[in-house]
Amino acid sequence: MAWIWIPLVTYLLLAGAMFAFQRNLLYPASADVPNIELTGLADLREVQTQPDPEVRLTHWYHPPRQDDGPVVVVFHGNAGHIGDRL
Repeated sequence: MAWIWIPLVTYLLLAGAMFAFQRNLLYPASADVPNIELTGLADLREVQTQPDPEVRLTHWYHPPRQDDGPVVVVFHGNAGHIGDRL
């Protein structure tokens, strides 16, 4: 019956470590800074907003081709950065 403690303790240690470091496991930050000039889109510009004093968000904006055209919002996800999604 003592053999059951080894997998149980291993599981609890692994689950505890995953809980303690869940932010690092779920949202890996990219150290790369995307370069807007490498996109090849002439009208693309960078827009920054700051919803919180500790958070600064960078967006890329390309105006619609027609004056009354729609604006499409693309969320690139939590892996990589916006430059990877072109």
